[in-house]
Amino acid sequence: MFEGKEVFRDPTFINASYIKTLVEQFEEDGEIVNHGVARSLQAHLDTVVRFEKLEAAKRIVKHLQRFNKLLDKHKKDGLISEDAYNTLKTCTVSLIKKWQKDCNKDLSYQVDVE
Repeated sequence: MFEGKEVFRDPTFINASYIKTLVEQFEEDGEIVNHGVARSLQAHLDTVVRFEKLEAAKRIVKHLQRFNKLLDKHKKDGLISEDAYNTLKTCTVSLIKKWQKDCNKDLSYQVDVE
């Protein structure tokens, strides 16, 4: 679907809206088993989009970590394809790292991207 994944070379391009678009495309392509699974992912990303507008780095990272855990659960339960999982995971980790830079200004706040 996203052969070459050129976007991964430029992490500044990746944001929650972009990941939402990927979720929509994966659902349309049957890589996410049903609308409920896609909607659960979208709900997390809707929150991240709101926090991106506020540039609330700590909250963005926190919600992306939750999104990552949800991806892991859906993958374990067989609800998303390997390709969808890997693509969404790569984008999410990239976005966490992007916002984590702002969090790292406050050394007392560290996050785990895995």
